[in-house]
Amino acid sequence: PGVPASGHSGPVLLPDVTVFPLCAALLVLCVVCSAAGTPPTALPVQPELRGRVALLVEQLDSDVRKERVQAERELIGHGPSILPLLPEEDDVLTAGVRTALSRVRRELEQRLAEQSVVASLAVLLPPPQTLVSAVQAIERQTGNRVFLHRLSGKRGNSLIALPASERRFWPLVDSLARQADAVLRYQCVPLGLVLDGRAAPPDELCVAYDGPFRMSVTSVSVQPFVGRPNEQRLRIGLLLRAEPRLYPLFLRKSGADLRVQLPGERTIAPVSREARVELPFGAAGREVILHEDFAVARRLPISRFAFDARFSVQVGALRAPTGFSKLQAGAARRRGSLSVTIDGVRRMKTDLLVRLRVAYDSGGAAFESHRSPIWRNAAWLESLDGRKYMPDGVPSVELQGLRGALISYRFRDLSGEPASLRLLYEAPAAIIDVPVRFSCPQLMLNWNDND
Repeated sequence: PGVPASGHSGPVLLPDVTVFPLCAALLVLCVVCSAAGTPPTALPVQPELRGRVALLVEQLDSDVRKERVQAERELIGHGPSILPLLPEEDDVLTAGVRTALSRVRRELEQRLAEQSVVASLAVLLPPPQTLVSAVQAIERQTGNRVFLHRLSGKRGNSLIALPASERRFWPLVDSLARQADAVLRYQCVPLGLVLDGRAAPPDELCVAYDGPFRMSVTSVSVQPFVGRPNEQRLRIGLLLRAEPRLYPLFLRKSGADLRVQLPGERTIAPVSREARVELPFGAAGREVILHEDFAVARRLPISRFAFDARFSVQVGALRAPTGFSKLQAGAARRRGSLSVTIDGVRRMKTDLLVRLRVAYDSGGAAFESHRSPIWRNAAWLESLDGRKYMPDGVPSVELQGLRGALISYRFRDLSGEPASLRLLYEAPAAIIDVPVRFSCPQLMLNWNDND
């Protein structure tokens, strides 16, 4: 089955199809998964604002500098809800107005990006309510997809009770999973969380939440430390998950930000304290598995300890299509910190090769070779009568250092002329770093299983 229409407001019952191997093996499916999980943020617009915004945009062209500055400040003061009311760059003739609108748009999109990475909240109806109705309310209010096709109809219609004071997405779905006797797992197509009533429950020694992220400790063990006869290796297994609506790219961690504390305030450092590691998100692009090692003296028995971790997750925010009404080399668009330029268009019989130059304002690690999946976003052509043409295969990427990347898409068997086609490229308008911190105050080690 394909990805449902965006107007869907309830859980979908789908055939039981295992798709995780396809996600891992085919990059093209993972690109589709990532794109499907982050619908554009809907912003409520007050009708009375339309006229005011139009007047302020006109005021940006005033001959009086004070009036121009005042208009720009007031536009920013109205907040991100006015973004849909701002004119497109192509519709503005005056260079000064285009520059001012660019500053306004960038500031508002940055605010919206920061708002998009906080925890999703939902307000549920008081009991009694069924599992299906609770999932419908959570989906509608958070934008996170939750599927019930791995549950029996009887369980879906069972009555559940949720904490009245809890509104965060992850604690709510964890409570639903416990009451449905189900396991939470990610699926790729359609992208979302599945309440799986047939899977064995995972080992979770500790669960903690921070904003839109959920971390669980999945294992704790002590192993011999090869080459260090006087030490033993304490290994902690972790699973970090992001809400389905997010588009997390990489997790960054440093050994200096991980800590194990034994009773008596004794702190144990990680084996690789100076190491700095960057890990991509797997499993439909929404979770990452980690194993952290700590060196402990053999003479020191371990039965109980606390664990603290600080990470940074790089998230692509404000994912939405950037449109070009004409396939013309040199045409450029900007959204947030993202700039997209049509670098070339080449017709080859019935095929069309479109090359884009894509760049973000931030540089450095964002442009290293191992991060090339950042650029492999969905692109498609649309005809005047609404027909959609998808590219053939996975786009080729040529990294350009701080200049971003050149991305080539090949479209086959086109029936119309390029002049009658519209290009859309879907990518995050901003890439932001989200600090994440977790704490498990008491973890237990069963020596019967590890000695």
